[in-house]
Amino acid sequence: MNWNVMRMKSSSVNYKDEYTGCYFKVFGEPQLVLKHLRGSIAIDVDDNEYIDLLGGIAVNTLGGAHAELADAIAKQARSVIHTSNFFTTTSQIELAKKLISIAEFPAGSRAFLTNSGTESLECALKIVKKYANIVSRPRILTLTNSFHGRTLGALSLTYKNKYRAPFMPLVPNVEFIEAGNVHELESVFSTKSCSEKGEVAALFMEVIQGEAGVVELPADFVLRARQLTREHGALLVVDEVQTGVGRTGSWFAFQNTGTQPDVVTVAKGLAGGFPIGAVIATDQAAEILEPGDHGTTFGGNPLAASAALKVLEVVEHDNLLERARRIYQIVADHYGKTGRKMRGKGALIAVEVQNERSSNVAKLALQFKSAGEEKCKRSVIVNAVNSSWIRIAPALNIDHELLEEGLIRLDVALKEAENEQD
Repeated sequence: MNWNVMRMKSSSVNYKDEYTGCYFKVFGEPQLVLKHLRGSIAIDVDDNEYIDLLGGIAVNTLGGAHAELADAIAKQARSVIHTSNFFTTTSQIELAKKLISIAEFPAGSRAFLTNSGTESLECALKIVKKYANIVSRPRILTLTNSFHGRTLGALSLTYKNKYRAPFMPLVPNVEFIEAGNVHELESVFSTKSCSEKGEVAALFMEVIQGEAGVVELPADFVLRARQLTREHGALLVVDEVQTGVGRTGSWFAFQNTGTQPDVVTVAKGLAGGFPIGAVIATDQAAEILEPGDHGTTFGGNPLAASAALKVLEVVEHDNLLERARRIYQIVADHYGKTGRKMRGKGALIAVEVQNERSSNVAKLALQFKSAGEEKCKRSVIVNAVNSSWIRIAPALNIDHELLEEGLIRLDVALKEAENEQD
C-alpha cells in the first residue's frame, strides 16, 4: 500500500463534528476516530495506522482483538450474559477466588466485583466510612497528587483542586498529607494529632501515582504507612486500578514493596478492555460490610468475569509479568543512549519532556512525519500525563520491535516539540 496515498484518504463522514454535536463535552474533541485495534496497532476511520503505546491508558492488557479473549467473551455470551445479584455464576466465584490468590491475601479474605475503578474506590470508601463509625475514628487520610476517580466519593480522595472545586462540598474528614513525606505521615498518627482531631480510620494511597506522572512512592514511606496503620488500628487501602494485573511486572505494585494492605482496588487492565473492577479485602476488612450495605446491578456479570478470567490466564501462560519487566528494560536501554530521563516500573512508564511541551509531543506523535528512518512510517499514541512527562502503558504482549519503532517515532515528536519557538 502506498503510504502517502493512504494518509490522504478522508472519511466522507465528519465523525468529530457528529461527536461534538451529540456527546457530553467532558472530553473535548476526540483526537482520533478509531475503528480497529489489532494487537498494538490502532486503525482510524481513514485507515491510518498508529502504534498504540498507551493501551487505552493501561487497560488493553492483551492489546486489541486478542483471539482467546474474544472467544471467551463470545462463548459466555452464548450462555449467560446477565443475571441478577439474587444469584451467582461459576465465573464470578472463580474470579473472586483467583483475585484473592494472586493478591496473596490470607484465608478468609473476600472479593467484590464492580464495573470500574471509581466504583471500586466507592466500595472501599464505604468500608472505611462504616469502620470509622463503628470505632469512632473520623479521619480519612489520602495523599497529595493522588487520583482515585471522578465520582463524588472517589473525588473526595483525589488531590487536584481543578477536579474537586466544582463539586464541593465533598466527603468530610478527608485530609491530604504529602506523598512520600515520612515525617508528616508520623505526625498525623501522633498522640497530639489524634487527641486534637481524632483517631485515623484509614489511609488511601497509590504505590505508583499514575496521574501525577508515574511517581513511585519511596519504599520507606510505604513500609512506615503499613506499620503505623497497623499499630493504630487503621485500614490501609491501596489503589491498584492502574497498576494492577501485571502492569508493573508483578500482579500488584504493592507486592514489590513487601507490604500487604487491608483493602485493594483493581480495574483497568483486569478484563483487557471489558468494563470491570474489583475490591479485595482481608478477612477482618471484608466483614465490615454486611448484607444490604452495598450492591451493584452489573458488577460481576458473567461476561465481565469470564473476560477477566481469560486475561489472568493469558498473563500467566504467556509469562506477561516477565514481559512487562522486559518492556521497562527496552525503554530504559533506549533512553539510556540519549540521556533522556524516564521513570516507572514494568509497562507503566513516564518519559521526561523539556520546556513543558508534553501536550505538544502527544499531538505531534499522532501526525505522520518523516523520522529519516524507513521503519518510522506509522505514528504513535501516547499521553501527556502532565506538562513535563509523557506516559506510555502499552499492552503487556506488545511486539518488542514494534515498541522500538514506536519509541523512535516518539523521539521525533519529542525533538520537534522541544525545539518549537514560543
